[in-house]
Amino acid sequence: MSTDFIAGFIGKICDLIDERSACYKNPCLNGGKCLIKNTLSNFTCKCMIGYRGPLCAQEDHCASMPCRNGGTCTPIESGFECACK
Repeated sequence: MSTDFIAGFIGKICDLIDERSACYKNPCLNGGKCLIKNTLSNFTCKCMIGYRGPLCAQEDHCASMPCRNGGTCTPIESGFECACK
């Protein structure tokens, strides 16, 4: 029997999010998944492709890899910049 578990769940079959959990109100935006880290009050968001940031609130303009020929994409406030090789 495995003793591994994900913190923040309660109920007979561990299918309900604990109201004390930082993920209870789903702070992650744009389809991001909230993951509990170490304690119920500490969390991280796993963002969907195309979004970034602590709460997945920022568009990741580099997700589509717009820079060609090996250029490096850097997200900036107004979109992205490519650094050519």
